[in-house]
Parts: sequence; C-alpha cells; structure tokens
Amino acid sequence: LYRWLVGLDPVTELEDLRDQQQACAVVMNAIGSLTHDPPESAMCYSPEGASGAGSSNIAFAGGGLARSVDLYIGDRNVASLGHRRWAFNPAMGRTTFGYKPPFSCMYAFDMSGSGRGDFVAYPPPGRVPEQAASGEWSFGSQTFGVTRDTTVELDTGDGFEAVTSEVLVDNFGAGPVVKWSADALWAAGAVVRVAIRGTRGGDFVYTCLLYTSDAADDMQC
Repeated sequence: LYRWLVGLDPVTELEDLRDQQQACAVVMNAIGSLTHDPPESAMCYSPEGASGAGSSNIAFAGGGLARSVDLYIGDRNVASLGHRRWAFNPAMGRTTFGYKPPFSCMYAFDMSGSGRGDFVAYPPPGRVPEQAASGEWSFGSQTFGVTRDTTVELDTGDGFEAVTSEVLVDNFGAGPVVKWSADALWAAGAVVRVAIRGTRGGDFVYTCLLYTSDAADDMQC
C-alpha cells in the first residue's frame, strides 16, 4: 500500500527467508530489545536469526505486524529515516516478515526489482490519506539527484517559504534524501506545494492534498 502511494512497483514475498525472518523476531523477543547485532550469548540466538537482524528493518510493534509497517514508514525519532528508505527502495522486488509479539523483522536488502521511479516523495504528490501521515517529510531521486546543496520550500497559500531541511547522504535504500519537519501540515484538508531546489536535475515542484478516507466523497479518487 505505501509503495503504491508513492508510485513504486509492488513487492512479492520472498518465501525462502521466512524462517530467517522469524528467527530474527524470536531472538529480538528473547532479548527484549532491538538490535541489528544480537550477541551469541543471547537466549534463542541462532546464526539465521543474527543474519536476519543484520539485513532487516526491525521494530517494537505492539499493535501487530501490519502496525510495524506504519512504524517503518513514519520512522519517528530515527534520524537517518533508514527504515523508510529501505521500504521505499525502487530496486526492492521481494521481502518477507517475521513476528514474535511485539517484535517485527522485515527483510530489507533485496535488489531484484525494476528500480523504476524518478523520485520518491513522502507524502507523495496528489491525494494522500490523513491516516497514512506520519513522521518527517522526505524526497529522494536517483534521476534528479539530491545533493548537499538541495533545499526545500513550502507554500500553504501565501507563497513559497524556505524551511529547515537536512540532506541525508548515508547509504540506505536508493541513496541520498532531503528531509524536513512539517507536523502541523499532517492534517486533513491541508494543501501543500513543495519545491525541491538544487537537485542535479534542477528544481522540482509538486502538490500534496491530505484528506480523511472516512468521508465517502473522498473515496471517489
């Protein structure tokens, strides 16, 4: 669903890694906390589980396995936005999950997909359900090329104004992204024009409309 919202190809299940991802969730549960490098001394440790932990998004997801995907996309208090960036990697073609309540593991390193997608913006251009809104806003593009000089401006009706943003160049998923905070705009009815300035391909402008999917009229899109 989230990949569809941002215009990426869907993923299929990588059945061969079911056991690995479940072993990852089991060792997280045994440790009682999240780590990408579980020690061999940990209860329920296995090489398979350790391999899963080192190649996966991991989450404490008390609301269930599907809720963990919300957490990966929102990525609140994760400075790198690494979970979101792996989930939105255009090159991902397959994934699978493990779940030992309340711990979730999602395989993140697959590169078997098409890689199609000029850019990945979250929230994306167009109509976005308010219920999907969480975390910082972000934009990345293999085609346009986010650089250290990329900046962001927002227009909520009174013209574009620069906002504080940060370029993340560390290697998660499809490469660099620019991120910015706009929590006040995560609300139904918000219409926001976003201008990404200074990519290698020039400027990029798009519009987001947030709506509540509980309203029958809004379900017509």
